[in-house]
Amino acid sequence: MKYIALLVLAFGIVFYFGLKANQSLPLQPSATDIPTPSQSPVQKATSAIFVPYWSFTRTTNADEFDQVFYFGIAVDETGVNTQEIGYKKLAQFASTIPKEKETLLVVRMIDQENNFAVLKNPKVQEEIINQTTTLAKQYSFEGIALDLEVSSLPFESITKQITTFTKLFYDKAKKENLQFNVLLYGDTFSKIRPYDVVELRNYTDHILLMAYDFHKANGNPGPNFPFSGKETYGYDFQTMVTDFLNLVPKEKLGVVFGMFGYDWIVDDQNESVGLATSLSLNQMQRRFVDGCNFSDCSAVRDSTSAEMKVEYIDQSGKKHVVWFEDKESYLKKKEFLEQKGITNISFWAYSYF
Repeated sequence: MKYIALLVLAFGIVFYFGLKANQSLPLQPSATDIPTPSQSPVQKATSAIFVPYWSFTRTTNADEFDQVFYFGIAVDETGVNTQEIGYKKLAQFASTIPKEKETLLVVRMIDQENNFAVLKNPKVQEEIINQTTTLAKQYSFEGIALDLEVSSLPFESITKQITTFTKLFYDKAKKENLQFNVLLYGDTFSKIRPYDVVELRNYTDHILLMAYDFHKANGNPGPNFPFSGKETYGYDFQTMVTDFLNLVPKEKLGVVFGMFGYDWIVDDQNESVGLATSLSLNQMQRRFVDGCNFSDCSAVRDSTSAEMKVEYIDQSGKKHVVWFEDKESYLKKKEFLEQKGITNISFWAYSYF
């Protein structure tokens, strides 16, 4: 009996500590303990447009949108880059958009080398945060959006640096009574990117998912972000939404649609032979839908991705494959979002459609 009692005691100790170890594991996209009220109120639908510094003029019209994001100011290893064109056009943007329109200032952190330097330097982070909040107040922005794009393996050190920087930015923005949003890749989970979504959801008013550029200009042809087709493409829009909803309350989620696409030159196996050309929806419409003057030109809607696919032969005999988001594919994705209770919609970008 003594030995049986010892065995039971040992088993109980192993079970207890094993349970505690499992409880410390990080949340995955399949988690079910979402901090969302069981009877949350219906959210007011909001629409927004991203206005890049290179595409707005004195006649920029954003009347149909609730919010306007100015894209934006850039940073480097010293702070906000005051010599860069996005910074220099701040005053012009502020004078162009009506004062009653809600505007947000985007911090463009899309240079990998600069980003790693900033994440390693708390003093530079503090400088960027202070400069940005000062600019936001000076030019009457209602909020800030952080576009911190890091393409690396999810090393714990990088992930913690991103979270720490985001929290500092959020805390400062709240002290200044500013909104604070975070932009994340739509393929954050499929590409295993270094973002702790569970932590980041605590330090932002909204997480805005960039649901475009799933197939890159420097890769092989494919949809901008396929609505379905996970088995074919490895991931899709519906899976993306489900993954994020498993970790983030729907009230905090927004989706940014990219109204553009890519034109790839391909070989006989339809594999890319160089960097694709980016074209806006307006350009795609004129070039391929309203009338195509190329040889063997076909423009069809792909039923799986919901997007448009074009194939043609150019004047030099090279074959091209084109994919792009349009209003019909967007509406199909928007309908799915509404079914999931997500009503925060944005578009990349002004003048593209």
